[in-house]
Amino acid sequence: MFSKFKIVLSRVLLPLILISCSGHGPVKVSDFQIDRNITYKVVDGKRLGGDLYRPRLTGPVPVIVVVHGGSWSSRGGLMTEVAEDLARSGFAVFNVVYRLAPESLYPKAVEDVRDAVQFMETHSAEYGLDSTRVGLWGYSAGAHLALMVGLDPVNGVKSIVAGGTPADFLAWPHSPIIKKFIGFSLQEKPEIWKEASPINHVRSNSPPVFMYHGDQDDLVEIEQMNKMAEALELKQVPVETHIVKGLGHISVYLFSEESLVRGIRFLQSRLAYHP
Repeated sequence: MFSKFKIVLSRVLLPLILISCSGHGPVKVSDFQIDRNITYKVVDGKRLGGDLYRPRLTGPVPVIVVVHGGSWSSRGGLMTEVAEDLARSGFAVFNVVYRLAPESLYPKAVEDVRDAVQFMETHSAEYGLDSTRVGLWGYSAGAHLALMVGLDPVNGVKSIVAGGTPADFLAWPHSPIIKKFIGFSLQEKPEIWKEASPINHVRSNSPPVFMYHGDQDDLVEIEQMNKMAEALELKQVPVETHIVKGLGHISVYLFSEESLVRGIRFLQSRLAYHP
């Protein structure tokens, strides 16, 4: 995992592919409105925010905070297609950005996602949201952050969707990407590498989780999903998994329509929401 070639692929090729993608069908703008660049916090003199997608429905609606990937160091995949599909399905969606490595080291990105969730909860009345039905959806590094925040019941998240999840950092003891994110090698700070791994944050009262993963993923191996599912099952946390056959890390993100459909159905079921 995380060889020099793959690092180049994730930082250079992925953004170019994302720009060229047309998504999963025509966007019906009349179905939802987008409030751009809503600031959820100001830190170190910088504004952090996101785009809020709001379906044109009456009554408070559940909100899903969507978290992009990019090796914790880039905004290569901003989850626009996921946000649009969720909005077309009747969910409000907060598609956020967070502080990036190496300028901002762990746990700052986790804190940012947590604060984005709290912002949606505290401003729910202002935006017509149901603060009791908040979910998280992330892919790759974004899935890691979604789990780190969502698994802690104190944050009020009711469901999590995570794709291509790096769940246990100890599986990659020499990863330059993880070292860049944390600021230390495994040998220097093994306790931080362990603490920064979602697999070590499962609680018996963590919310339900849906995970999807490509069986040809050689960037984040599918064993990561399997190990995370085992950890959830051990604590009797409801978990569902979906294996995407024939696709790898980037291709699952770009082309797995079935994963999107399954993830949305999971959220509809767990949040008891059927508009």
